[in-house]
Amino acid sequence: MEGGMDSEGPSDNAGPLRPFRTLLVNGFLYLTGQDDPSKSTPDVMEPPHGSSFLSSSAKGDNVSVELSESSVKEEPVLAALQHQHQSVEPENEFVQYIDEQYEMAQGSVHGEDLDGESADGETVPALTIRVWVIGLVLGTIGIVVNTILSFRTNQFQIGSSAFAIVSYPLGVWMSRILPRGQLLNPGPFSMKEHALAFMLSSVMAATPYALQNVVVQKHILKQDLDYAHGVTFVIVSQCLGYGFAGLMSGLIIHPTVKLWPTNLVTISLLNSLHRTADARETTRQQYPMSRTLFFVFCACAMFFWQLFPSYIGPLVSTVSVVCLSLQDRNSAGPSIGRAYGSARSGVGLLSLTLDWSVIAQHVPILASPWSLLNQFGGLFVSLWILTPFLWQSDFFSPKLGTAPVDALRYPQGFALNSPDLFDHNGARLDPTLLFLGDTFKTNMTVYEESRPLYMTTYMAVSYFNAFVAFVASLVHVFLWYGPEFRERLKSGRKAEGARPDKALNDVPHAYYWILLLITAAGACSVCEVGGFKMPWYGVILSMALVIFTITPIGTIQAVTGQQIPLNVISELVAGFIFSGNVVGVMTFKTLTYTSMTQALSFLTDLKIGHYLHVPLRSLFLVQIVATLCGSVLSTAIVATDLFSGLARVLFSENTLLLGSSNDWTGNMYRVFLSTGAIWGTSPLHFFGPHGPYVWTLAGFGVGAVLPFLPWWLHFIYPESDWHLVNVPLAFSFPVLVGELRSDLISPLAVAMLVSYYAKKYRFAWWKKYAHVLSAGMDVGAALAVILVFAVRRWMGGGAPFPTWLLNTNSPDSERCAPDLYVTCLGHRTMGESFGGMYDPTQDPSCQSFFASHS
Repeated sequence: MEGGMDSEGPSDNAGPLRPFRTLLVNGFLYLTGQDDPSKSTPDVMEPPHGSSFLSSSAKGDNVSVELSESSVKEEPVLAALQHQHQSVEPENEFVQYIDEQYEMAQGSVHGEDLDGESADGETVPALTIRVWVIGLVLGTIGIVVNTILSFRTNQFQIGSSAFAIVSYPLGVWMSRILPRGQLLNPGPFSMKEHALAFMLSSVMAATPYALQNVVVQKHILKQDLDYAHGVTFVIVSQCLGYGFAGLMSGLIIHPTVKLWPTNLVTISLLNSLHRTADARETTRQQYPMSRTLFFVFCACAMFFWQLFPSYIGPLVSTVSVVCLSLQDRNSAGPSIGRAYGSARSGVGLLSLTLDWSVIAQHVPILASPWSLLNQFGGLFVSLWILTPFLWQSDFFSPKLGTAPVDALRYPQGFALNSPDLFDHNGARLDPTLLFLGDTFKTNMTVYEESRPLYMTTYMAVSYFNAFVAFVASLVHVFLWYGPEFRERLKSGRKAEGARPDKALNDVPHAYYWILLLITAAGACSVCEVGGFKMPWYGVILSMALVIFTITPIGTIQAVTGQQIPLNVISELVAGFIFSGNVVGVMTFKTLTYTSMTQALSFLTDLKIGHYLHVPLRSLFLVQIVATLCGSVLSTAIVATDLFSGLARVLFSENTLLLGSSNDWTGNMYRVFLSTGAIWGTSPLHFFGPHGPYVWTLAGFGVGAVLPFLPWWLHFIYPESDWHLVNVPLAFSFPVLVGELRSDLISPLAVAMLVSYYAKKYRFAWWKKYAHVLSAGMDVGAALAVILVFAVRRWMGGGAPFPTWLLNTNSPDSERCAPDLYVTCLGHRTMGESFGGMYDPTQDPSCQSFFASHS
């Protein structure tokens, strides 16, 4: 659409997508400080303030809309808009952008032309050889890279948008070189093919959550878990979710009023690559570089830059401003300055990072400044105020990690940002000692000797926040979306087109029943006898929990775009049912959480299939094949002898003492084990009435009450910005305990630069290049990180870059630890490089240091 809505307004058949478009425009008018249109129409619902899909709203010029008479009769909100705004201002690019996305989405729903093909689902084949080749090749590369990256200290994965962008030029290239014919090359690379190739590669490349069970049980707990049982568990945990999703699709997907608003980002990306809206002459002249060339440029530039923080100068990954300015850095014992300033051991106050693999965790280019401000506002309070205060006052426990035996592991003199567990003396406790080696039941002898067990203050606050976020999500949706939710459900029961078009070739329910029964039987078998230590009734209970929650949680996400977190509840249920069985607790948590998230992911893809008229049987087949291939490959990487040698290094007791290579600590898997130990030993001793962490349960009450505050203030002060405060987002910890906490300021700066400034003042550039920029930088950084890792592993962990100002070659690359620690660990790293052997007796400056820390 070249100029926003035309003067005649939307057509009568604009259909079910008009209400959501109305809410977006209505919200935009409200956020830009104009009069709330709904005030002139008492019967009109308030726009869904505080919602995730309003996060793209930006201030701009006054927007006005003229509507046709027929559309006014159908939509009172649009009628109110017409009453207050009489003419269209074509220069307002935000409204043009919304119109273009909804024109495309409405066109796909109503059978209008896409890519020159008929939208009847039959004229142009969707599931072609090109789809299989592109999807499987990209998916194979993606799952290998992402599985390896899952062992980094900070989580970093290649995002799905990279696969959408890379698959398009590959499809166009194949359509040009392959011989024409129905089998190999049926014509131009269509949007349907692109959507299927994107889903195939992105689903296949996603690291399965169940991989954490396999890695922890096999490589940390040293359980004799064979590959066949491991891959079976990984597969059934995901396919159970597909079965649930298919059976519930009639309630959550087919009604056209359930829009799944987060899908519009994906649809707009695919649409921008296929449509010619961005190819207008003015845009070509202003930004002539193609997306493909821009992607290659960004990937190459980021590849070379990422070598710097990953190898040459690790200090730029964590520029700890507070630590670098400390005068007492060489003092012994815990220091409030180091607790505030250290991004590795503390909370990283004012810490910066120039490492894209750290910044990218927040997806700052694609996430809106609004959502990041909510999130970082909550992190500011939780991390930079609450956590240090509770730590300094010994609220949950005495200072941990202060024992002499832990001096090398915690060079700052304390443990704050760590997933480790500690005994009653505050000394680190190896969690594997808590369980018997044959049954993995709680070793009561070790447990009683170590009681009470402690977790770090940071970890306790993260549990408090998780409890708040779970309950606050439910309350937030009830407050802001209650009326809309009820209206959508009512209209959904009466809506025409509640069943998909016959041309979509919907999947019969029998397919889903067969899939569900097979995977349920497989889950019962592998959990009972395959080494996952959970009885068959645990599988039934997990399935019942998913069945009970999938409809309300899925409907909430379909209407509001917000997903209610379920991992905390699954841990809670598992802890009290399977107490004393750590593997059973981890298995129940994985099975429940994965089934739910995979079900919601599949429902998301099904809705995209509805919008783009992709044959649903083809989409179903793509999902199953991608899941099978991804599970087989990822499990093969971590559950075979090929990985055993590397696992011994990653999960050894000396991992944190390997110089700058401590970017690879398998932190995600360590956190998984620690949480399993917390809930699998005796959760009552942690969270019970006399437990040290009973006060974290107050998070449930805070989550029930706190969302009322911005909701209430919004209605008292309707012209204020209280409707933008999202409590669930504010209490969501985006990264795990133990990861670098230099990730607050830098991602926010990137988001403000790209998602705010560029979107507001360089909208054409942002629209054309934002997704490409994010994907290119992700791919370039991932390749550089993998290259450095491979070379260093090939050299046996040696080949460090020479020590200099920005590279200490010690675990403390941020220079928060005492200088003697940094110097001596750096000497040891260099002495053991290239196959050498370090002898501290030959190093007079460090001989006494290692003698006292042996």
